[in-house]
Amino acid sequence: MQYLLVHGLGISSNIWDGLVPLLDGDVIAKDLPGHGHSQCRRYDWDGLWSDISESVAADEWKKTIVVLHSFSAALLPEIINNGVRPAHVIFLEGILHYQDMYWSNDISLMSEEEYEIWLERFRSVSYMALKSQLVARPRKAEILRWSRSFREVNGTALRAIAINLRERLLKDELRRSFGKINFTIKYVKGGKSKVIVADFLKEVGVKDCWVIPNAGHFPMIDDPILLSDKLNKLND
Repeated sequence: MQYLLVHGLGISSNIWDGLVPLLDGDVIAKDLPGHGHSQCRRYDWDGLWSDISESVAADEWKKTIVVLHSFSAALLPEIINNGVRPAHVIFLEGILHYQDMYWSNDISLMSEEEYEIWLERFRSVSYMALKSQLVARPRKAEILRWSRSFREVNGTALRAIAINLRERLLKDELRRSFGKINFTIKYVKGGKSKVIVADFLKEVGVKDCWVIPNAGHFPMIDDPILLSDKLNKLND
């Protein structure tokens, strides 16, 4: 079994560094276009999924567990429309409906001038922006390393992807996609997270929801041991 790990908006694949050594199997940790070390500059939905999925051969999907963190859960329609059938898809603190798209919504509604001002301020407080969302207390050096992604993400990519997310969620595209799923899905939520998802999951028929009690929006940082235990059990 192998794992395909896809991070959320604004960060990079290094957010998985504490989790990767704990997983039983090969791991592919991808950077979204405009993030981390990705050289791809296509920020539409097809571009994002094309760049991510090229790391997995056609005959490997059946033994691949796809973990989609935060924003990347909204790639569900692309997974379905491209006909791949992973062994499991895990929504890790996935943003699945409009009530949870806090800063993506704000970014989308800004003028270009407002956005440039916001982006500069956001980069200047990147350390605190990440630290404030953590339940665990990692070393300062680790938070600085992870939060560097906030400072380095391509500003055009960040805004373009946020706008696309807002449009997708307001059109309720994800709700309709759940009726077309032909693979196993599970939702993993941080017990101390602000994400409001229970009612939505019930409406779309998702019964498997794992909770990581001492975690917020970043369970891979707050409690990588418990998260890895749950993911590794999918191999049994």
